[in-house]
Amino acid sequence: MDVFYLYTYSSSAWLALQGLALVATPKLIVTLLIDDTRPPSDIEAYFSRAFGFALLAVATLTILLTGSVPLTSSVGNFDAPSTPTEGENVRAPYAVPTLLVTTLFQVTLAFYNYAWHLTNGQTALGLGMIGSAAVASLGVWCLLFATSEGRSQFNNANGRYDIAPPPRSAHDLAANNNQVSNRAQAWNSAGELEWVAASISSSLPNAQSRAQHDDSSLQVGGESLDVSAAAAAEIKDSHLGGLKIVPNPPDLDAWRERLFNVDEPITLTEEQYGSLSFQIYFPHVDNVYSHRSTQKYKRKPFISHYWDCRLKGRPSGTPKSDDPNKKKRKRVARERDLCDVKIKITEYFPEATAADISQHQRSAANGLDSSALSSDNHHGTNATATSTMFFPSSSDTARGNSQSFGMLTPRPTLSENPSVSAGNGQTMYTIQRVNGNGGNGKTDGVSGGHRHTLEDSDRVKKNSVYRYLLKKSKDEKKVVVQKQQTQPKTYHKKATGEAQSTVKKRSQENDLKLFGSCFCPFVQRVWIALEAKGIPYQYIEVDPYDKPPELLAINPRGLIPALLHGNWGCYESTVLLEYLDDLDEGTPLLPPGDARLRAHCRLWGDHINRNIVPSFYKVLMEQTPQMQAKHAAELQEDIEKLVNASHVHGPFFLGPSMSYVDIQLAPWIIRLSRVLKPYRGWTEPTIGSRLGRWIQAIEGNEHVIATTSNDDLYLESYQRYSSESSIGFRKPAEYIATGKRNQQ
Repeated sequence: MDVFYLYTYSSSAWLALQGLALVATPKLIVTLLIDDTRPPSDIEAYFSRAFGFALLAVATLTILLTGSVPLTSSVGNFDAPSTPTEGENVRAPYAVPTLLVTTLFQVTLAFYNYAWHLTNGQTALGLGMIGSAAVASLGVWCLLFATSEGRSQFNNANGRYDIAPPPRSAHDLAANNNQVSNRAQAWNSAGELEWVAASISSSLPNAQSRAQHDDSSLQVGGESLDVSAAAAAEIKDSHLGGLKIVPNPPDLDAWRERLFNVDEPITLTEEQYGSLSFQIYFPHVDNVYSHRSTQKYKRKPFISHYWDCRLKGRPSGTPKSDDPNKKKRKRVARERDLCDVKIKITEYFPEATAADISQHQRSAANGLDSSALSSDNHHGTNATATSTMFFPSSSDTARGNSQSFGMLTPRPTLSENPSVSAGNGQTMYTIQRVNGNGGNGKTDGVSGGHRHTLEDSDRVKKNSVYRYLLKKSKDEKKVVVQKQQTQPKTYHKKATGEAQSTVKKRSQENDLKLFGSCFCPFVQRVWIALEAKGIPYQYIEVDPYDKPPELLAINPRGLIPALLHGNWGCYESTVLLEYLDDLDEGTPLLPPGDARLRAHCRLWGDHINRNIVPSFYKVLMEQTPQMQAKHAAELQEDIEKLVNASHVHGPFFLGPSMSYVDIQLAPWIIRLSRVLKPYRGWTEPTIGSRLGRWIQAIEGNEHVIATTSNDDLYLESYQRYSSESSIGFRKPAEYIATGKRNQQ
């Protein structure tokens, strides 16, 4: 029992107690107020007993008018509700006035008893004062804090009204109270997002018998769309409930054109495509219109929504700030009053009859607000005459003038029986243009259609379906990026193919140790040089996640390649090549005895590091085709410069034998065909050309083959650099692409 009922019962009980005392012993009560020296007269006893009966009547009316017992009359209700069932909380429309009157009455009694108690000090008057004051206090508390349950509020185009609603069932009250918590978006089994909301009609008196329909299977244009809800999400729109996001419904272009132009009134029900057609297609044109107001009615079975064309514009709500420290958005105000179209969308509840609809449309046609019409005229004779405003006659249908795009198929009984539900127990929507024709309750405005095209509206703002799909695509990309960034980096820790045989061959302990990884091109440079010179060495494969202490002692950053020769160590691939050549063991890499030719080789070796290597990584990491083509052209140009500086006949840089420049270039030649070709479509040179013969000579060299793994190893190793989602893996390559010679 809530406080409201506590007050009702306590006030009635206190009144009844006083009334019964006056009725049962009127002379005893009278003697409390007069001198004991004379007995009360008959007229005094009569008025005492009459006052007692009056108190009993007030107590009974308090119970009845506040709806504290299931005997509430349907006074003021448009349609008499069904008999309340057990557990229903029925509240009468006169509950608040009754509460106010009885509270004032109890306050008056309390002051009256208090005044007489001060005069003669009788105990009975003191008890009466205490009882009336307690009940009055409870009534005041209910008036201040507890009357919201018995009142309702609504907004229309002119302002806000507070009213006491007709009786409603507990089910409807619960639906109204839980309206906010019930608003949500929902994923359905078809991968679509449904906007689910407790309809605003659930808080209105005529929504008690609103039918429930199974929308899990919907026929649209002869195709079945599965729109059953599967998961909840936050709602985005509250003006119209039940809107569904279906990316490509049938006849989308025709529907958009029809809802854009609205040359003539459109009526939609759940027959054929039904209100679900409205719920599916309107989100595709909601960018055209901007919601302005919603008109709710006290005792009408419909709601009216008014929308302006978005290109009409509206004044800014907040003036620009002059605060220099406040961040300002660079926005250009769109020109206003580019269009004058206004539309009215009326949502009729399932219990709305043909008479309700026709009377509402008749009032709109006359330039009147339908709320000004009396509910007593709903079944008048004019209802039938105007019921065809949005429902074509049967003869029109017979002539083939049926409405397209899922318009309501007319029923002959619609105008013949105005008391029958027009939508056959289903929701109906009517859409009409109201600018300049008085349909919005005014006579102002410019008539006619849009002064722009549908494409102009799409340019100004995208519709809800487009925005949702775009956001969904971005969210999916973010999820993929987050998953890949949280995954640990993966590197190949073992060589494959011919390189694996070389690793086994060079695994014996040696004073000269090479720390490297099979996937690294800078390591392959030094590896090829060691094989070409024939210097004995030990190859040590480095795990990037568990670098050995010997490597960290050489280079605290743990970069490879690195050489440990006895107790001396060094790193940087170009420096290591010259160090190996200075050992005077095996075949020299730089031509001995010719200082100018040696300088020439060093110069073009530096060209490889400064230009060819960065261009290679730019092509690999670039995601846009235009920039890929640009960087590929730069790489091709850098390679051509190197070719032009090489020996005329070759096939290597200095002639028939591999040398310093060839070893510098060899790892990147290997990766042109194994990495850039599959990932970026690199074009191989013409067979027989100078570059083609050079590439063929490098790939056929026995020392290059001995240090090269299978193609799959390079594809998987460089995938993290070529993918847009693998941002976290691309730092080393980005350093190289900017011209920094960083070893992996």
